Amino acid sequence: MTLFEEYSGANIILAIRNAEKGTKAVEEIKNFYQKAKVTVKILDMSEFSSIRAFAQQIIDEYEKIDILINNAGIIFHPYKRTSEGNELTFVTNYLGPFLLTHLLLPALNKSENGRVINVSAMAHFNAKLNLDNLNNEKNFNEKDAYAESKLALTMFTKHMAEQYKETKITFNSVSPGLVRDTKHTEKYSTLSKSFLTRLSVWPWMWLFLKSPRQGCQTIVYLAVEPTLHKVSGYYFSDCEIKDPSDVVNDENLAKALYEKSCKIVDIDPKKVDL
Repeated sequence: MTLFEEYSGANIILAIRNAEKGTKAVEEIKNFYQKAKVTVKILDMSEFSSIRAFAQQIIDEYEKIDILINNAGIIFHPYKRTSEGNELTFVTNYLGPFLLTHLLLPALNKSENGRVINVSAMAHFNAKLNLDNLNNEKNFNEKDAYAESKLALTMFTKHMAEQYKETKITFNSVSPGLVRDTKHTEKYSTLSKSFLTRLSVWPWMWLFLKSPRQGCQTIVYLAVEPTLHKVSGYYFSDCEIKDPSDVVNDENLAKALYEKSCKIVDIDPKKVDL
């Protein structure tokens, strides 16, 4: 109850690409808690121009940011380049959060305990990172592209925790697990295409997959748990610290990934004034 009272007056910003869906989300939140302070801002995480405009708007309108949850993501999407020339899966799942996080660092640092939570996935365990093919220009595979984007995000999280360890900002990544009732789950297989298969298999999937409420618990835990105010650089699942892929601990690869990512999004981290 104490935590609820503390955060019930928080300003929640829903950064959403689709205004109609954003309005619907606000209605659902207010149906649950009438006094909720929820604002919808338009943001397309696949376009750097949209990210920069959004970040500037937030900095102009708000004194500080306490919690940043990088939750946007797409899964198993066919090969597509954005208008800015980036492969859609990699930019949405990794480069977009990478840029947004850097642009909002000054606002996060104004909080007593700014928290960055990057939503990763178990799929990162299956990924290999090729720095010469970050934008998936060669031998594109939908599943590999998704896994690689989540590996990059998890490595970025740990790297940022080390780089900004002297600040008040913490960085952690989280795997929500497999969650039912989402479009993501449907894309894991062709189960939804066959009625007979759905009839025989989906009841079991319903039993063993997490509900959306269960899936978000670790994210909420990382956002509000008081004892985590100095915990940074970890990978969480089921509200516990878990070991990520061994690749995540490759400091040289993480540094090279970071430097290359800075060039792609056109930022100089040395000029980020905290």
